Amino acid sequence: MPNTSSGSNTARSVGTTGVAFPLNGINVVSSRAGQPPGTCVNCLNVRAFDNLEDRARGGIRPGLSNYLANTFAGAGRIQDLNYSTIIRDAPPNTASLYIRDVKAVAVSNGVIQQFNTAEIVPAQQTGTATLSANSSFIMSTELFGKIFYCDGLDYKVWVGSTGDDEVQSLSANSASGGTFTLTVVLPPGNAGDTATTANIAYDAAAAAIQTSIDTAMAAKTINGVAYSAGDITVAGGPAHTTPTTFTYDGTSATNKNWGIMTVDGALLTGGGPGTITTTTPGAGNIAEDWTTVSPLPGNPGSTVANTAGRLIESWDGRVVISGLRTDPHNYFMAAKGDPDDFDYAPANTTELQAVTGGVGVVGKIPDIINSMIPYSDDILIFGCDHSIYQMSGNPMSGGRIDNVSTRIGMPFGRPWCKDPEGNVYFFSSLGDVYRMPPYGAKPAKISDAVHPLLKTTDLNTHSVRMEWDDEAEGCKLWLTPFTEGSATHWFWESRTNAWFPDTYANTAYNPIAVMLYDGDQQNDRVVLQGSEDGKVRFMNTSAIKDNGNDFMSTVTLGPFFGGEGHVVRQVITGIQARTDPNGNATKYEILQGDTPELAQNAEAATFIGDGTFSAGFSLRDNPMAGGYFSYVKFGTATATKAWALEVLDLTFEAVTTDPGRLGT
Repeated sequence: MPNTSSGSNTARSVGTTGVAFPLNGINVVSSRAGQPPGTCVNCLNVRAFDNLEDRARGGIRPGLSNYLANTFAGAGRIQDLNYSTIIRDAPPNTASLYIRDVKAVAVSNGVIQQFNTAEIVPAQQTGTATLSANSSFIMSTELFGKIFYCDGLDYKVWVGSTGDDEVQSLSANSASGGTFTLTVVLPPGNAGDTATTANIAYDAAAAAIQTSIDTAMAAKTINGVAYSAGDITVAGGPAHTTPTTFTYDGTSATNKNWGIMTVDGALLTGGGPGTITTTTPGAGNIAEDWTTVSPLPGNPGSTVANTAGRLIESWDGRVVISGLRTDPHNYFMAAKGDPDDFDYAPANTTELQAVTGGVGVVGKIPDIINSMIPYSDDILIFGCDHSIYQMSGNPMSGGRIDNVSTRIGMPFGRPWCKDPEGNVYFFSSLGDVYRMPPYGAKPAKISDAVHPLLKTTDLNTHSVRMEWDDEAEGCKLWLTPFTEGSATHWFWESRTNAWFPDTYANTAYNPIAVMLYDGDQQNDRVVLQGSEDGKVRFMNTSAIKDNGNDFMSTVTLGPFFGGEGHVVRQVITGIQARTDPNGNATKYEILQGDTPELAQNAEAATFIGDGTFSAGFSLRDNPMAGGYFSYVKFGTATATKAWALEVLDLTFEAVTTDPGRLGT
């Protein structure tokens, strides 16, 4: 910050300075009196590019909003987020391409659930397709339209929907009299709900059966949407001579997998009730056991924790698994193009076959594998306990493993992200953030300015996740405790190489699972955060609060001091803010002391403020606060609109000719 002296130490000398927002973010490693230009000693919930017009002038961060109103099963922690892109069967039309369908999938309390902005639909389960509800987090990877899961105990796979309607068929009952009833079984996600019709005549035509079904279903909801007459359409009949077909559409669009209808023909005479068969299964949203040609790694299905993999990624057309407690240096790769083939010793050896470090030609990784980064089809990076290794090329066709670093490791899980230019960012085992340029360049630290604030992270008790935000043009870092509690998260602004800390209005909003979602709509191209309370949220540039709750948004500017070669006592006689006229009113608080430390320590736990500025070109305030060193804390404790700072004008007057304190 600039020395505020007017060039003379005579009593009552006057100086004025204009202070801009610190676009270069926090710096806590410089000398206190020598704060580098464009940086600050403290800030919270702010961004270099404001939330009103995206200008480089600084302001409040976006607020958190629910991506959907619903809460996931049991209001438990979101353990994983992923998505799959499905190719539709329907042809394009004049209004849209109608080619892809992007399905978002979450895991909460071990239950795999498909969701969008309107609803949550638990996947139809086959086998024992529930993941561990006790795992602090679960990892997954998408390949060929399916999502593959591992949780340390077992392996599961989710199959998405292509949008096909389910069709079921009732064979002719051949009866000569009497009645029958039909029981409709609603799709998964509707608590096994059913609807039974009134008695239907043995020879009923399609229209009569349609009416009976619509009447029975009238009070039902499917995935939160009320049933409408005709959502199940009936064709064929009459029932005693011709098969009847039932097509499930309408409100069932999100989940086509209805249960099999049942028929009760106890009151029929001269014939049987007929049988129900599925002519066209409803496609998708199915969670099932991951069955493979040969056993998956470890001992899946065991009740002993971590006897199956906990790390999983997709690389070069292969699913790659690692993180086994019983084999921590090993990796296991499915055959290229076939995630269900883990046969490491097929009759004919090919470069496409499955491979593992235990029997492969390139061997295991010397250090314990904590993370895997699929950089490109040629490069797979292994983030280990205290080192980094790189696999280059196909391990079955001349591939090799090289050391990248012998001192830097990574935490367990997925503590990394990639930007559009191919740079990898990761949180290290030493408590720093590194950027690794593509193709073999050594990682370079980018978090020196905030190292003291990051290094205290306990990597055993905290989840470390990162994601690149294309809209914000920067890297997000979440440091969430596995036991719900306070947390500080971070945003790295790539355009100014700046770090800004965030806290959320409620500890339940802290995320364990995150993903960059790539939907068709603008609102679907966002970074989603799966929170402790079973909600999925995102930073919404139209929101000022975190789900309606206020959060403090402040920046501490300074220190300001006067004198040439020594520090003199001075008074802030005037302060005036120029903020965006369409923004929120702001407050300021003067922090002063005989040293920078004492001035900074004068900051109160809550931001009450010494004065208030209206939006735009505010009136000048006269705080008349004195000291050798001064900081100005600026921002809001509550807000209904975003704020952005153009400049803060400060007027100082020296109050003594005393030689003062030596400059530091």
